[in-house]
Amino acid sequence: MSARELVMDNGDSTDVEALSRVLIVHNFYRVRGGEDEQVDREVAVLREAGVEVRLLSAHSSEMSPVDLARLWLSLGFCGGKRSREIGKTVREWNPDLVHVHNTFPMLTPDAIRASVRSGASTLVTLHNYRVFCANGVCLRAGRECTKCATSPRFFGVPYRCYRRSAILSAWVHALGVWLRRVLRLYQPMVVAPSEYAAAMVAQCIGGRSSVGVLPNIVLPSPEVELGHRMGAAYIGRLSSEKGLDDLIEAWKRCASSSHAVLTIAGDGPLRSSLDAVACVEASVRVVGPLQAAERDELLRSSAVCVVPSRVPETFGLVAAEAALAGCPLIVTECGALPATMGGSDCGLLVAPGDAGALAQAIDRVLDHPQEARVRAERARAHVTRSFLPGAFLTALVRCTTESARTIEGGSPR
Repeated sequence: MSARELVMDNGDSTDVEALSRVLIVHNFYRVRGGEDEQVDREVAVLREAGVEVRLLSAHSSEMSPVDLARLWLSLGFCGGKRSREIGKTVREWNPDLVHVHNTFPMLTPDAIRASVRSGASTLVTLHNYRVFCANGVCLRAGRECTKCATSPRFFGVPYRCYRRSAILSAWVHALGVWLRRVLRLYQPMVVAPSEYAAAMVAQCIGGRSSVGVLPNIVLPSPEVELGHRMGAAYIGRLSSEKGLDDLIEAWKRCASSSHAVLTIAGDGPLRSSLDAVACVEASVRVVGPLQAAERDELLRSSAVCVVPSRVPETFGLVAAEAALAGCPLIVTECGALPATMGGSDCGLLVAPGDAGALAQAIDRVLDHPQEARVRAERARAHVTRSFLPGAFLTALVRCTTESARTIEGGSPR
């Protein structure tokens, strides 16, 4: 086996000879999230495979008032120093692939234009729906909303979808329009983390653009202990779109809550209100954000992991990580969540916002552990087959090859 070949997690191998140098471009968020985690994982996986990687990044936490003013005055329509840096790096370093992740707000879509015009094979991953949605998660009034996906109107301005401000929503909409224009005009290869997300953004981008699938990376976990599991777990951002109000209401209705504990791990705008609930409800425990090892331990010891999201998730990383840890799953029928889990044979599905159905599902899992374990084993097999680093590298090599063919075929630059 060549040194440039990576042994995949399922025993096969993938030739990464097409990738010697990869430039990764990403705007890290002010509060670290799943997209930031995926970028870090991609860097580590590529380096482990022997690929030389450079990361060109911006950090929203470092954005000064002057930077914000410049973005305001230009509506973001200038990449400035960072876009020039991308072009210079491409010309001098000659990477096999430029992989662009988030460009909002500091890098701007001009980062994509700079990469393509410099002659590089360019891959753009759309981790969220900001290409048409102001808040990027298709949320309005606490519920799923996709009105802007296909409409020529932008409802996010009157609805104040971004930070409850019409002005800020208009500004983000302008960036979304510009992103669509760049993707249509310069035609990089565009991917999303799931078939569901790819279909959603494809109908918005339109034109000659097509959207492929590059799944998120789920890291291998230690061998699953099939011993005694107790209680329920939620891991993720503590915000309204994640359905935490539904989960708390469901837990109060559960017969199991009299002898089991619901552990909520994460941070976000609902943290203080959830802490207040935990002070009143003895069966609810809020532990805040966890390190990777602590998160794995919680998933390996819990009888069920609940993902009660109200919005169309583009992937559902926690669901995949829970499955890999052998933890039975309950997810809402939102976006890519069912497919990430592996379908209804791999866990229980409930309608979003239905606290009664969620309570019944939790009781069913806790009361029938053997049935839940069978589903969990199927989910673990699905995630192992589909989302471990080897599967990601195979998909990335395929995307790189297709992007190179597009350049050879004379795509507009």
